[in-house]
Amino acid sequence: AVGDDLTDAKITKLTAMVYAGQIQEGIKTVEEADGVLKVEGIPCKSGANRVLVVVANHNYELTGKSLNEVEALTTSLTAENQNAKNLIMTGKSAAFTIKPGSNHYGYPGGTASDNLVSAGTPLAVTRVHAGISFAGVEVNMATQYQNYYSFKPADAKIAALVAKKDSKIFGNSLVSNTNAYLYGVQTPAGLYTPDAAGETYELEASLNTNYAVGAGFYVLESKYDASNELRPTILCIYGKLLDKDGNPLTEPALTDAINAGFCDEDGTTYYPVLVNYDGNGYIYSGAITQGQNKIVRNNHYKITLNITGPGTNTPENPQPVQANLNVTCQVTPWVVVNQAATW
Repeated sequence: AVGDDLTDAKITKLTAMVYAGQIQEGIKTVEEADGVLKVEGIPCKSGANRVLVVVANHNYELTGKSLNEVEALTTSLTAENQNAKNLIMTGKSAAFTIKPGSNHYGYPGGTASDNLVSAGTPLAVTRVHAGISFAGVEVNMATQYQNYYSFKPADAKIAALVAKKDSKIFGNSLVSNTNAYLYGVQTPAGLYTPDAAGETYELEASLNTNYAVGAGFYVLESKYDASNELRPTILCIYGKLLDKDGNPLTEPALTDAINAGFCDEDGTTYYPVLVNYDGNGYIYSGAITQGQNKIVRNNHYKITLNITGPGTNTPENPQPVQANLNVTCQVTPWVVVNQAATW
């Protein structure tokens, strides 16, 4: 499952590089199927203002690259990323001094060393991807819908919509400048659909799976800003809209639901959730320390959804919000029919 630390915390390939300014003075890669957290015996030179850079679970050719070249590397969201073993991780130290002899970074105090740097605090290696998942989906139809509709999450599927295709792997923000997006299921175009000039929107089948508690996807950093046409990442559960007894809709109920925008022509209804969006009445808890209206690396967004009515046929549109309607009425005057009769 997404966010299973036993799986997606494992590093099987770890490359460590030592930089003096832009110059790569040392590099070494260790690969271990059972997991690796140490790279030892990196050849380098003593000196001040050295920086340690690490990249884990990668397929880059890093030998001889300048610091700027490494920090400019990007990645794309692919089917392989949904396998937790293929999650790229990166880390970078503050500048430190390498002394002649044996140097140890992040090792515990008391380690025999000529120079113990960041004692007891290993270098943080952070996932480039984020996780989005359904922690649970419940159906509690509101009174006005109970006699008409039902929905079965156990028979449903989930998909990611408007997921960013590309990402940087280093930087305070990893959001790329490309306008390329991916979807797990094709749905009618809506306000959030990437269809502006220069935008691309492609199918990625791995962003679609059966619903189960904890099911979800690994995605890349993105930012939502309607004024600049930056799109929200959406996690959606979808399936057949059923009648109150759990059976497929029949006529005229199916046509009524289609006309109301509750489902498409084959009776499929969608329940989209804008991930980490500040609005729609969403309630948040946990560590929201890096802001909202964006997807941030190494954040696992666990969504609990309470379904209280039918969904929509256009999940890439804003969801309906609470509104008020005022109406004024006028009594229709009598239609006077004068009838004369003689008996």
